[in-house]
Order: sequence, then C-alpha cells, then structure tokens
Amino acid sequence: MSEPTWSTVSFVKDTPENVRRFVSYHLGLGARRMQIFFDDPLDPCIEMLAGLEQVTTVACSPEFWLEHLGSSEIALHGVRQNTATTLGYARATEDWVLNLDADEFLHLGAVPVTTFLSEVPPGVNVIRFRPAESVFVDDPQGREHFRLPIDRKSVTEVHGDFGVNTKRRLGFFGHLDGKSLIRSGLEGVRLRQHWPEDESRQVLLDLDFQALPDMCILHQNAETFEMWRGKLDFRLSTNSIPGMLRGVLRSLLVEGDEAGIRDVYDKIFSLSEDALSKMQDRNLLFALERPLNRFEASYF
Repeated sequence: MSEPTWSTVSFVKDTPENVRRFVSYHLGLGARRMQIFFDDPLDPCIEMLAGLEQVTTVACSPEFWLEHLGSSEIALHGVRQNTATTLGYARATEDWVLNLDADEFLHLGAVPVTTFLSEVPPGVNVIRFRPAESVFVDDPQGREHFRLPIDRKSVTEVHGDFGVNTKRRLGFFGHLDGKSLIRSGLEGVRLRQHWPEDESRQVLLDLDFQALPDMCILHQNAETFEMWRGKLDFRLSTNSIPGMLRGVLRSLLVEGDEAGIRDVYDKIFSLSEDALSKMQDRNLLFALERPLNRFEASYF
C-alpha cells in the first residue's frame, strides 16, 4: 500500500525571504505539490519559484477574478482568498490538502507527515491543528521560540496590566483558529481561512488537535518591527486584530504615536524575564531544535 500524499494551497502576498522559507520548509517535509495563488499578479516571487516543479503558481490578475468571480476588481481580501484556495482544493490530485498562509508551518515534531496521515482513520476527512505563536527569547543557541495559549484567567498574571488587551486571544496576537488538513475529493466543499464548509455553510471538522510542542501550526508572525508595522493598517482594516487590542492600536495610529506602537509590539512579542519565567513554569513555551529555513539551501 502506497503512502498517502499531501499538498498545500495558499493565497499569498509576502516577502521573497518569507516565501522561500515557507516553500522550502513544506517541500522538505514531503509535500508533493504546493499551489500558491499570488494576490499581486506581478509578484516577483512568481519568477523566483518558476524552477520548482512541485510548486504551481497562479497570478491572480483582473482576468482571473473576472473568470472566477465575475468581476475584475474584488475589494474584500477574504473573498479573494477563499475563492483562490477553494479553486486550489478542487484542482488537487494528492490525498490531502493543507490550507496555509506563508507565515504558517505544519509541525509534527519528529513524526513524518506521511506517517501521521497513514494512521488517520478512513472516516476522518478534516483535521484541524491549532497554532503556537512565535515570540522573541534571548537564547544562546539562537533557536526560534513559540508560545502556547494561556488560560484566560492567567493572561494578566503572566503579562501584567497590558495582558488585558490580549486576553481575548489567550495572550496571542494572531488567530487561535488554526488551519485544516482536508482529504481531497470531497464534494461541495468551500475553503474558508481556517476551515472548510459544506454547501450549507456548516463547518466541517472531524479531529481538532489543540496546540502542543510536537503538534501544531507554527505561526511565525513576529516579524521585524518594520515588517509588522507595514502590515498593521491592513490588519486593522480587515479586523484581524480583535477586541481591546484593536482599539489600543487604532488610537495610537490616530495620535501618530509611533513610539507607542513600537512599545505595543515589544509587549506582545518580547517576553520579559518575569513573563518568561511564568510561561516556563506553566510549560507554555518551547524552542525549535532546527530552524524553519533549514531546507532552504536544497531548493534555492
């Protein structure tokens, strides 16, 4: 019996550096194919990936949207994303399809993805992996660190008064919803950002794995401050930052308080000695023994 195959589908607008890391990592894990739909039809990453046989790139031009959505200009990012990834899912010929952004990385510890998939029961069609989020920690070995969600009651215990602004997401800046691995060939399936839906818009889910150090989606969204700041207006406009934190950041933007914005970034992603100690006591922090870009030289 042959091993199960898997692929990824993504809607991307990111830096060449991040795209190289994302692509090489998943090819290195054994993805048979990666379909990447580029929001910018002139994205230089399209040419950068042209020599990789396992990577299919699609330039989402006005003609593309006219063909698939009936209009050459689609304002809502979510509509563009869901349309593109749903099309990618329908085109997939591998056994499984994983819907990811370019800053997300499937992490199963030492277990090969094909080994994991070979043990999935036949009746399971949708598996969701919850995220761990990147943070900055001083490490003599230079390892990348990730945090797990904090119990809601403990967020302010770990992060002090500022923690109230991130309590809604259990201390995270990014989403808690995770990403879904979907068996291919299911009828009437439409992909949303975090999960698939059926024709009646019911969420499809068979297994839901909470984030663990050896089973999660690694969300590498602690970019440099400059990169994070460059995406802030977009994130606020799409309401991807929820609750009190959105209000804090919007107020700082209105005031033009760039120092205040930088301070918020540091409080979210850089752990104080006290916060670090409290998270370690709760087993909510782990380090990767091998970097996410470890396969890059094999492909670029």
